[in-house]
Amino acid sequence: ANLGSLIRTSSAMGIDAILLSDDCCDAWYRRSVRVSMGHVFRVPIVRLESAIAADHGDGGCGNGGSDSGRGMIDVLKRLGEAGITTHAAVIDDDAQLLETVTVTNRIDTNANGITHTTNNRGWCCVLGNEGNGIRSSVVKACDYRIRIGMAQGVDSLSLPVAAGILLHGLRERETIGQT
Repeated sequence: ANLGSLIRTSSAMGIDAILLSDDCCDAWYRRSVRVSMGHVFRVPIVRLESAIAADHGDGGCGNGGSDSGRGMIDVLKRLGEAGITTHAAVIDDDAQLLETVTVTNRIDTNANGITHTTNNRGWCCVLGNEGNGIRSSVVKACDYRIRIGMAQGVDSLSLPVAAGILLHGLRERETIGQT
């Protein structure tokens, strides 16, 4: 049900595509399709297979070995090379608050320590599951770690609710940056 809600929310926010890690549940499972209210057929959905994990005999499920998440890391690297900023949604107190995120420019520092800014060509928000979040290797592959500011004593939200807040917040920041 969570994935179906996430798909519907993504469609409502005008998201261009949804990338699923190799260990994510099935977007075309009947409950997911029903909860998505048919939006599973409107938003392109791509499952990233981990060839490395498949070669190690775990069926590409990403459940074993240090190579899990490799497909997602490779995609994040390619998105960065294309000028797309990547955000990992985390619950860490030291992560950047969503309200302070800017999506108008991408700031990169090369190996020589020289910083340059390029026009943003889009953004990607990486979300993890409710139980385990995002693999640490995938978080490290993202440009930024972002979080939703919440009241004291509340440390997390359901995935669909968090996705709605994050996607709306990033879209809003995108609009603010264009004015």
